[in-house]
Amino acid sequence: MNGKLIGTRTPQEERQHLQRENLYTAIAKLTWLGSQFAKVESDRTAATDYYTFAELFARDSKGQTPKDFARHKVEAIKQTLKEVRELTSPEYYETHPVYKYALQYIGYLQGAAVEVDRSQRQNAKQRGRRTQTPAFVSYFTDKSKYNKVLQVLKQHQQEHEAAPAAKIIAAAQELGYITRNINATALHRALKPLLDGLASERAFRAALKTASPTEYKTELEQA
Repeated sequence: MNGKLIGTRTPQEERQHLQRENLYTAIAKLTWLGSQFAKVESDRTAATDYYTFAELFARDSKGQTPKDFARHKVEAIKQTLKEVRELTSPEYYETHPVYKYALQYIGYLQGAAVEVDRSQRQNAKQRGRRTQTPAFVSYFTDKSKYNKVLQVLKQHQQEHEAAPAAKIIAAAQELGYITRNINATALHRALKPLLDGLASERAFRAALKTASPTEYKTELEQA
């Protein structure tokens, strides 16, 4: 009989078939992962809208310590991304919005775990002292905003000046995230371990007194 048998594939066709099947599986995994990040609205027809990292952390970490949640969540997301990488090419997954968002969330979770660990070590050192500097989070009236405010502080602290940190604090107070009339010395001590290159206490105090409460409000309200 001339020609190939019906139902058989050449090696090249078999490879192409396997690549398509792997791509479909990778798409399914990324779709499933994306559904964990997305806000579900029945009447929504526009592009997918994701929860912020802080919202995801607050929603999913209930009943767990922040450090344990971050560790387990990072492991789970990394495993899914590893499976996607094994199924398809970098040309596909590296530009996929869910893949990129997941990588960013991993970075956020790892940062949150480090921050919790640092706070715990700092608190352990402070136990037994007659005077104890309160942790930065203790100044928050709305503690759900802590991660967002700290994230904005770190982003702008690259300038190594007092003004950005002071202005961000003033904006957070204006929004009701942080209590007002905080002792500047105590606040500076609480911020210093968290922000590399924070200005001197004197410069920070002066900047805090003159900081405009309207600057950075829009950025902070996106939390």
